[in-house]
Amino acid sequence: MKSVGKPASDLQNRVAERFGVLPNFFCLAPETPEIIEKLWGFAEAAYLDNPLPSVFKERLFVDLSRFCAVRYCIARHVGFLVGHGRPAGDRTARTQSVTDVVKLLQRPFPRGQEPQSRLALCAPVADFIAECTLSHISCSVQSTFHPV
Repeated sequence: MKSVGKPASDLQNRVAERFGVLPNFFCLAPETPEIIEKLWGFAEAAYLDNPLPSVFKERLFVDLSRFCAVRYCIARHVGFLVGHGRPAGDRTARTQSVTDVVKLLQRPFPRGQEPQSRLALCAPVADFIAECTLSHISCSVQSTFHPV
């Protein structure tokens, strides 16, 4: 992936390989490549290599980008979701339809009691995950000290 008249850097090649495109965000500040390298490291750790499902991460990014004054953010991540690049850098992630993304973007911001009622829906899941985590730890300890 090259910009006009300039060869792509090693970092730009790595970014393009992961995303399927070279986002303009990683073409900023060519005179200070160490800044872009650190931004890439942060993107890998917090976003790309985060264990959450790729399409979920991308949809979350799009939803949060609705509130960002810099419109590049929403444009780029909508692009990833609809197949102009890879959602969350995952070549195996299924893309979304434009219709699905428009529905996501048109969701009203939760107000009043809605946030509380949505959190209440998540509480049983959180309890279940906590119980599974404790069970997993118990099984791990048991198998460590008393192998079958």
